[in-house]
Amino acid sequence: YQRRVHGGQLLQLFHFLWMVPLQLGLTLYLLYLQLGVPALASLSVFLVLVPIQALIGKKVGGCQKKYMKLNDTRIKKINEFIQGIKIIKFYAWESLMLGNIATLRTEQLAVLWWRRFWQALLVCLAICTPTLVTVCAFGFYSLMEGESVPPGKAFAAVALFGVLLVPMFMLPASISALANYVVSCRRVIAYMKLPSLDTSFMKRNRQIAPEIAIDVEGWFYWGVDEKLAIQVEELKKAQESSKKKKKKKKK
Repeated sequence: YQRRVHGGQLLQLFHFLWMVPLQLGLTLYLLYLQLGVPALASLSVFLVLVPIQALIGKKVGGCQKKYMKLNDTRIKKINEFIQGIKIIKFYAWESLMLGNIATLRTEQLAVLWWRRFWQALLVCLAICTPTLVTVCAFGFYSLMEGESVPPGKAFAAVALFGVLLVPMFMLPASISALANYVVSCRRVIAYMKLPSLDTSFMKRNRQIAPEIAIDVEGWFYWGVDEKLAIQVEELKKAQESSKKKKKKKKK
């Protein structure tokens, strides 16, 4: 159920990626009708802040990727600790294994801290954007016109700037959700592209005695020794020829 909720939230936040630019364009056009050329000063603020927000969103995605890698490594270590608990207790390796897991957790928390830091900075920029746009627009209007903004235009401009508050607040959440979505999709795709287990070597023989669970036939050796490899190949050929002779005799 929790995953379904997250998927629904992602779909809702995804629409803000195209709604926010559309709302910004319409709002800036209406501001241009109200204030004239000084409204372009607010456009310059957006042109400066949007690349910064995109860069911070990239940082959030990088932190998420590192966090997931450390999480996989930590879970793997915990599984090894649980599966080999008898051997670990026998050799008194508890402190060593727990130290490795604690080190991974410390690194994971450090990455998580940086991810939260970039997300907080992203939200801070989004909240401050309407205020910065208002100050720049009214300031340039006073400089160009040589007078304060008339009340009618000021109230209309403030109302339009208030419209920008919600989309600019939701844009960081959309960027963070998109970064998490991309990282998760890449992990799933990499997992799905892994080669399948080769089961061609597994054969069932009903004639084997029931007390035998696994019967392995093969040659196993370690190291790179050419003489040993040649001997193994000769033994394999001899074994295959003997099997063929036995089959011919049975026929």
